Amino acid sequence: MPPRVTEDRSVDESGVDGVGLFVTECTDPKEDATAFCQPTQEAIGSIESITSQAKDRLVMLMNPQWRDVDDALDTFSKDDSFFGKLSR
Repeated sequence: MPPRVTEDRSVDESGVDGVGLFVTECTDPKEDATAFCQPTQEAIGSIESITSQAKDRLVMLMNPQWRDVDDALDTFSKDDSFFGKLSR
């Protein structure tokens, strides 16, 4: 049986940040998962509380705005210059 997914917007204290909490309810509670969508600093308390309650179950933080970018050392490490060799 597919899981039931519920959404809770009460974790968004401001009501305008778009923070959402999605919880799956599977037939086996061990397979339940929780996902915070676009969490902000204000949601830290909720994240810590739910993570503590979840124990071994999956808790995810998702934000489509997060991305993997190169920092200065990553950029230099691709170069064959003195600094590039130093940063490897």
